[in-house]
Amino acid sequence: PGLVAFIIVKQLTSHKKYEFYEETIYSFVLGWFSYFFYFGFLKVLSFLTSLKIDFCLLGVLTDKYKPLNFHEILLTSFVSIFVGLGFSFAINYSWLHWLAQKMKISNKFGDLSVFDFVLNSSSITTSWVVIRDLKNDLMYQGWIAAFPDSTEENGIFLKDVMVFKNSTGVKLYETPGMYLERDRKDLIYDFSFVDLI
Repeated sequence: PGLVAFIIVKQLTSHKKYEFYEETIYSFVLGWFSYFFYFGFLKVLSFLTSLKIDFCLLGVLTDKYKPLNFHEILLTSFVSIFVGLGFSFAINYSWLHWLAQKMKISNKFGDLSVFDFVLNSSSITTSWVVIRDLKNDLMYQGWIAAFPDSTEENGIFLKDVMVFKNSTGVKLYETPGMYLERDRKDLIYDFSFVDLI
């Protein structure tokens, strides 16, 4: 079950490359969360229906001769799908960092880099951006349609793009969409409106 939840979290969140030991630990922890929620579900079901429902995991852990209950593993794996989705949601919306900021514990943000933090801001997707490529003396104006996180290659996709000569401001051409692949260190991003709070 933990592996199922971990695969979902790994696919739906931005993260650095995991080492094998990290994948093992995260799978183990997510597996325990899956069993915890499954156990809670059994307790509620038992309370509502007055039926006695067995939870076999504890017996397997305390008695080495007790066989695994594959039916329970299958049901817990189903629960782990929702655990993975829940953890992915919490990670993508930086719930832990938000809570830490509210409690004045930390000022850190949940994104991998400042680049991700700025571009993940809700106001950026509705904001006009000017990207200056000083090395090639070009300026691009448009809407950010898609961008990679810090773990992926450089590149950004713009919509309704106007391209200018940066030094003179002379308009060169327009295009409905453009994939701009440049090293981020060579670009300057100007935003007409940014609300990062």
